[in-house]
Amino acid sequence: MSLMSGLVTTPVTPDEAGKATTQDTQTQSQTQEIEAAVKTSEAGQITITSRGHDVREVLFDLFEQGSKSFVLEPGAKVDLYLALSGVEFEEALQIICRVSQLEFTLDNGIYFISKRSGTGAGTQGGPVIPPPPIRLTENDLKRLVTTKMERADIRAVFADFQRQSGIIIDVDAKVPAYKLDAFLVGTTLKFALDTVTKAADLEYVLTDSRSILIRPKAAATSGGNRRPAAGTGH
Repeated sequence: MSLMSGLVTTPVTPDEAGKATTQDTQTQSQTQEIEAAVKTSEAGQITITSRGHDVREVLFDLFEQGSKSFVLEPGAKVDLYLALSGVEFEEALQIICRVSQLEFTLDNGIYFISKRSGTGAGTQGGPVIPPPPIRLTENDLKRLVTTKMERADIRAVFADFQRQSGIIIDVDAKVPAYKLDAFLVGTTLKFALDTVTKAADLEYVLTDSRSILIRPKAAATSGGNRRPAAGTGH
């Protein structure tokens, strides 16, 4: 017994084929533009090129590439037009929020983004006031940490402080990859930061977004292959 199967084809005119190809190309181009709206360099510098991208997509890419957590209030939809090159994460976020009439707060390492108070569908354009600085307090720096690490990369030490304290600690790309012996038992975060930065000839500053930045001292002298050590204390 032989089985015969038929293949039914529908003729497509050249015009229809051309339209389909054009639509596919446009869709691919739009997808590529959205994916390329935000780029983060190895040093953490942000570049954003947005020609009407949805601000929600831009924020998602910004936080995903920065490995940071955020929650966005529903309904915050704005077509974003801006071009930023080589800016820090916090500066990029503040600019995006300013032009989109959004605001953010930082709680336990998570950014909560919402529509700015007093803005709505009936609000006309006007000067947008940037959100006030949100700095860490002395009580925040009293959180306790315990670290017992030998010949650890200094960034791993600060990452451990961040994990235990719940406070974001960013390390400047210019900080050398020092190896560190860190033995700190039940000390305050402030004492731990003071001890490690002093041993490595660095400094730390409190930012306007409830985080800590570790950076080289302004007048720090360059050293050789040293192995700083952090002792115990309170």
